[in-house]
Formats: sequence, structure tokens, C-alpha cells
Amino acid sequence: MRPQLLAVIAAPLCYSGFLSAQTDNEAEKLSALEEVVVTAQKRETTLQSTPATVAALDGAELASRNAVTLQDLNSLLPNTHVGEEGLRLEFAIRGVSNGSASAGGDASVAVHTDGVYTEGTGALFYDLERVEVIYGPQGTFYGRNATGGAINVISRKPDYKEFAADFSYTRGNYSQDLTRALINAPLIEDTLALRLAVVAEDREGYNINTFDGARENSSDDAERWSARLSLGYQPRHDLSITLRGTFNEVDGVGGGEVPNAHIQVVDPLTGEVLAPLPANLASLTAEQIRQNRDDPRAFPTFFAGKTSLEEYAYNIAVQWQLENMVVNYIGGISNTDAGGGAGARLFSSSQIPSIPKSVTDQYSNELRLTSNTNGDWQWVVGLFQYQSERSSKILVESGNLADILQPISVDIDTRAFDAEATAVFSSVSFQASENLSLRAGARHSRDKKSISQTTTVISDPLLALIFDIPEVLVRLNDNESDFDNFDWMLGSEYQFNADQMLYFSASTGYKAGGLNGSNASSLTFDQEQVLAFELGSKNKFLDGRLILNSALFAYDYEDYQVNTRDPVTLDGIVTNTDGADFSGAEVSWMFSHNQLLLSGGLAYLDANFKNDTVVFDSTLGREVDVSGLRLPKAPRWSATLGAEHTWEAAPLKGSIKLKADLYFEAETYLSFTPLTNLQDERVDVQDSYSRLDLSLGYENAGRDYLIELFVTNVTDEEIMTGYSQVDAGFARFNFSPPKTYGARFNVRL
Repeated sequence: MRPQLLAVIAAPLCYSGFLSAQTDNEAEKLSALEEVVVTAQKRETTLQSTPATVAALDGAELASRNAVTLQDLNSLLPNTHVGEEGLRLEFAIRGVSNGSASAGGDASVAVHTDGVYTEGTGALFYDLERVEVIYGPQGTFYGRNATGGAINVISRKPDYKEFAADFSYTRGNYSQDLTRALINAPLIEDTLALRLAVVAEDREGYNINTFDGARENSSDDAERWSARLSLGYQPRHDLSITLRGTFNEVDGVGGGEVPNAHIQVVDPLTGEVLAPLPANLASLTAEQIRQNRDDPRAFPTFFAGKTSLEEYAYNIAVQWQLENMVVNYIGGISNTDAGGGAGARLFSSSQIPSIPKSVTDQYSNELRLTSNTNGDWQWVVGLFQYQSERSSKILVESGNLADILQPISVDIDTRAFDAEATAVFSSVSFQASENLSLRAGARHSRDKKSISQTTTVISDPLLALIFDIPEVLVRLNDNESDFDNFDWMLGSEYQFNADQMLYFSASTGYKAGGLNGSNASSLTFDQEQVLAFELGSKNKFLDGRLILNSALFAYDYEDYQVNTRDPVTLDGIVTNTDGADFSGAEVSWMFSHNQLLLSGGLAYLDANFKNDTVVFDSTLGREVDVSGLRLPKAPRWSATLGAEHTWEAAPLKGSIKLKADLYFEAETYLSFTPLTNLQDERVDVQDSYSRLDLSLGYENAGRDYLIELFVTNVTDEEIMTGYSQVDAGFARFNFSPPKTYGARFNVRL
């Protein structure tokens, strides 16, 4: 790691006494930054006292940044990536990602909504208390599938004392209509309260379908809504019960990759051009090629795709405060019926699209006992149970409706994936001296996965219907696998004073192995394990008006999982590599002076495959040596810088707030294996870029209403967030939103 960077990271550790000794004659006029409470380590602690790297964004800040889903975290935090693949999200924290979760595999970042593990299908942000992003492996507290980190989405609880209503409407370009509304009603004061929150968004696609020029048939659109009903019951002062029921619905075309007619991909060994293929390129008009050159989001697509999702989720949270401990129970159950997300059909109206469908049922339970005393010993003990049942059906066609000589053949691929997980975990800390505390943790996990798959082939559906030809079952597979793992954590904190802390941790993490579809030549893949180290510092200076935090980290991954394709069938599978090494450093700060708030973060990351590592590349049709190569979604540098100033406007009887946020990211690779052109240059790469967001708002003195204007991605940067594959003769890429702007009106009662 570069010596200059180490000096920057070490500065707050070595000189913590210098700034804390400074005084300001006008200190009384300056506001200290508010303490933020998080639950990153399964108990309530302040952000500054938590011995880990945690970022917390409150609901009001997310709304002011026009953040609608988890994908909008991309430009808010360094070393954080959220992409999209169909109806699933792909996460990378500090560069750790295997791609999106597949049916047989799991993501590297554990997402929890109100304490319940979810698979991150892109639920909307509304009526949130905060979103927590926890950096680094979380083997002890979150267990399975948190080898990269964890994200907690926490909604607001019912208020037992005051009636409240809130309505917000946003009108933006791309015909965006975004509405959020809530009502909170105490039914019995201090005992029973009801809270209802609703959100709906409708927006044209960011991508441009030049087949007919209509945005109504363009991907990366939004047609979704969600509602959450919460009931809070507090029969006595030490017992509270919160019930939540949530419904999510997503329709429209959905997110999708865009083929590119100008990015060239060649086989570096043979020089063969793999994309764009001349025959496929010839099917485009000169005008369509020009449009794609001017705007890589523009491409002709006959069938852009179809998305549909309905999800019902219910959870219960019980907190019972006893004399020496707090008992917490969180239970969740959900049903998700999803369809679509299929690849687009580019050229021929005679082709039938392949439409995947899946139904997923999830159940989870967690019971925690947490110490509630002021003694030297503090502890957490918990039990966790999880079960997932997913059935999927994919119709895959071949042939051509317009050609009688090419009869349609339909494969109906039916798969049932079941997963069960149980764990017991514990964490204990001991105050060894006035300044030093020691902590340790452990978690024992068991995972069981099973698959049952059949493929039914109908050679010609029309003839089968007329002559009653039976379906032919050609493949059948039943398989299961079990995994058993023990994770540990050791750490310490040294508190120089009430405002400066140094912490260290060493820990392990684990992601379960699993099963690929029966078509794959490799039916199973092994569990992934990581050994992680982190040294950090948390500091408050200038009477709490300056926060300066830093961290150094290093991870050693064995059997690192990646999403790739089967060498024989080209089906999507998960496979293990020899491993990967990650190391880096981060600094974050926040400063308040009168009505000015400054914030920022800087992250350095070095992430590479280990030596003797190969990954199959479906584009080249062979294994590729990736030894020592940089991993995708792992920029060497990323940074944020924010400035916010509030002016009291007496003539307007309110205040005016101006906000500016800048995000920078260095060159980023998008694929595990390199794609090159004839000049031997990588093309699966997003060049370094900066993104600027601006907002200007007015709020009346009584805080009853707010009017806000916003512009995101002011300079309209074309930012690629992912590469999928070469298909139909073209390389395909995903993009983050282009320049957007609009106005938001918020009224509160």
C-alpha cells in the first residue's frame, strides 16, 4: 500500500490529542453533529462507538437525493456498488462480489429489511428511519452470505403519541411520477398505534428503443408500487411488539442490458471478431448504428422484455426488556411471484421470447438475548433459522413462427431449489481497563441445499395439440449438499478519551456452497471462506462538530465464488476459484459550522485474483488465466464530497437549503475475464468519471411543507455499471441513470 496513503490514514490515530485541545470562542454558536444510533452489531450503539466501518443514511437524506431503490446507493458512498441483473440486484462492497445471486448460489452481501434476511429484489425506499451499510465480512453477527458486508434497511415504527401524515410528490423528466404518503395514528395512547405508508413510481425507460422510437417499449423503466402497514403494541413499558405487512408490485419492461454496435470484442489468440458480427450488424440501418454511436443506450429491439413481480412479506419484532437483559425476537415470512427479466429479442417479430417464472417462499426466525447492564461484561447470544423454497420454470424456444420448415421446439425447464440454514452465535466484550476493552465472538452455521429439476421437451406444440402427442421428459435430477462452518472474531478497542477510539479486529466469514442446475457439467460448488483484518480509528473534534474516521483492511479469500457459465451447456453457474486478495484504506469526515455542513469520503482498494486462477469465459468458449488480475466492480480509487448550506429567509418565513454532492470513481472493470479489441485494449471497462448532484429547497418555518428542485448526474455522464455477455452478435452492457431533474413537494401534518 502506498506510503502517502498510510500517512493519511494514520494521521487521526497519531494526532488525536492535537485537534481535541483546540478551542473556538464562538463554540456556543456552532452546532455539534447529532449522534447516530445503529444496530450494525445486533445491539443499539452510536455510530462513533461501533468498532467497525458503518455508513448510515437517514430517510430524509435519501428522499432529498431522489434515491428510490438500493441501486441509488452507488453515488452516495465510496467502495459501494449496486447493479441490476433482471429482477435481482448485484452487490459489491469493497470490491467483494460474485455477481448477482443465482437460484443455486447466494450474493456476497447480506440484505436485511427490518431485521429479516431478503434477497434484494429492489424494494422501494419509503418511510425509512435509515439504511446502514456495514463494510467487510460479517461472519459472527450476520453469518451466511455476508463475506462482503451487510445492508440493513430499517423502516419507521408506529408512533404511540402523535398523529402524523405526510405526502410527497415528485415530477421529473422521463415522465417520472413518484408519490410517497404515510399516516400514523395512535389508537390507544402509549399502547397501540397504526402506521400506513405507500409509494408508487411510474417512469419511461432510460434506454431508447430505436426499433420504433417509442420509450413505452424501452427498458430500464419504472412501473412499481409498494405499501406497508405497521401495527405497534406496547402493553407495558418494558414490552413492545411490532407487526408489519408489506406488498410490492413491479411491472413494465424492467431493467435491461443494451447491445452495443461499436464496442469490438475479439479472440486474443485467433484474432477472430466475436462482436459485433458482420451479419448481425448488417441487420441494422445506418441511422440505428449512428444513434447507438451517439447514445449507447439507443438500440433497436423488437421485444424489449417484460417484468412482473408480486411480493407479500410479513414480519414480527418483539422486544422485552428484563432487569439484566433484553430479549429480541424477529420472525419473517414472504412469498414472491416473479416473471420476466428475459433477454430481449432484437430483430425478428417471428421469434417467441423466453419467459422465466419463479415462485419463492422464505421463512426466518432470530432470537437474541442482549446484556442490559453497565458492568464490565457485555454480551449477545442468538439463534437463527432460515428456509427458502423456490420453484422456477423457463420456456426456451427454437425455430421460427414464420417458417414452416423450422418447427417450434419448446423446452420447459422446471427447477425446485430449497435451502435451509441454522446458526447459533455469540459475542462478548470485557472492559479490561479504563481505556481498553476486549471482545470475542463465534458463530456455528449449518446449511443444506437441494435441487430437483426436470426438462420437458415438446418438439412441435401445434402438432402435439392436434394429434395429442405426449410431452417427452428428457432429463431428471435430484441432488443435495450440506455445509458446516465455524466462524470466529477477536477484537479490541482503546478509548483515548470520550471522543477518540482506536479499534482492531480479526475475523472469519463464510458463504455456503450450493448446487447448479442438472444441465451443468459441475453440479456442485464449495463454500467460500475469508480471513479478515481491520484497523480503524473513530474521532470527534471541535466539540463534536468534526467527525474524522479511518480504516485499514485486508482480506484473504479461499475458494472465492464467481458467477460464470458452464463450459459444456453455457448455462449460468457458480464456480470456485483459487481465491482473491483484497486490501485498502478509507477515510470519511463530516464537519458542521453554523449553517454549513461538509462531508466526504476517500477509499483506496487493491483487489486481485490469486495466482494460478482460471475462469471460464463463455464469449471465448474456454478457460482464461486471470492470475493477478484486478477483480470487477473494484475501482482503485473512489471518493465523495458533499456540501450543504442553509440560509434563514425571514422575508419568506422559512429557510433555503442548497446541496451539492460529488462522486468520483476511477477506472473499473466490469467482467471477471478481460474482453479485448484488435488493439488489445480492454473494452469491459468503465473509465474514470465524476458525477455531480445538485438540489435547492425551501422549507417553511413550521416545517409543514417543503419544495425542492433537483438535478442528478448534472453533466449527463454515460456510466456503465455491468457487462452481461456477447449475445446475438453484440456485447451487452448495463448503465446507471442519465441526467435527471425535477421538483419535489412535501407536506406534513
